[in-house]
Amino acid sequence: MRVSRDSPPATLETLDRGLRCLALFKIKPAWRLLEVARELHISPSMAHRLLNTLEAMGFVTRDDHSKIYRLGPHMLELGMIARDHWLGSEIQLRLQELTVRTGEASLYTVRQGLNSVCVAIQESHHTVTMTARVGRVTPLYAGASNTPLLAFLPDTVLEAILPKLEIRPLGPQSPKDEVELRKRLEQIREQGYAISDQEVEVGIAAMGVAIRDQGGDLIGCLSIAGPRERLLGERKDEYLTTLLHIANRPMISKGGI
Repeated sequence: MRVSRDSPPATLETLDRGLRCLALFKIKPAWRLLEVARELHISPSMAHRLLNTLEAMGFVTRDDHSKIYRLGPHMLELGMIARDHWLGSEIQLRLQELTVRTGEASLYTVRQGLNSVCVAIQESHHTVTMTARVGRVTPLYAGASNTPLLAFLPDTVLEAILPKLEIRPLGPQSPKDEVELRKRLEQIREQGYAISDQEVEVGIAAMGVAIRDQGGDLIGCLSIAGPRERLLGERKDEYLTTLLHIANRPMISKGGI
């Protein structure tokens, strides 16, 4: 049988299935074989071979009693390598300082395509705080932890991205369409920071500032987030001043490593 020139090689199809299988663990931490087969639209026998290969390489582990698959220790090693790349020591120190001085949770996010990924969190000491986790993916168009990553892109890149965003409601105050989003991005550019109120989650506010490396390239966003009553209350100006001071401090090394 002659293979079409447009058909991907079998090895790439297998790689694609393997990567999509690993991506399932972002949805939930534990999977059974039949669940994997159903989710990937492949036969149970193919899912079994796929999972066996990933297990042999240390990417997943299987509990002999429950037959449930989870991410393996090799994924932890790769995750630590990726974290060290995206999160330099300078950024870690700024996160710690920001939380110490404000008492609120601080986050560092980076752009990945049309989304923002949370690379690091410094937890708040408050009992009532915002809930977030490292690795959380959020659309770029909502929330002060994300919109600076969009607002400060070069114009050509921004214009290429905006039409691709599928804007839908996340929180009560998230932008409703591209027109409204453009107005908000322009305001962020003019003032040099973003403040959001319930754009991603009900009851949660945030303040964010874009971070640039020593060469002036946009690398991420430093932000604080917490209950809107605290963040937008009497200490709002103090929080914003502290954030701007820490975020706008010149980077010592390129990339923040």
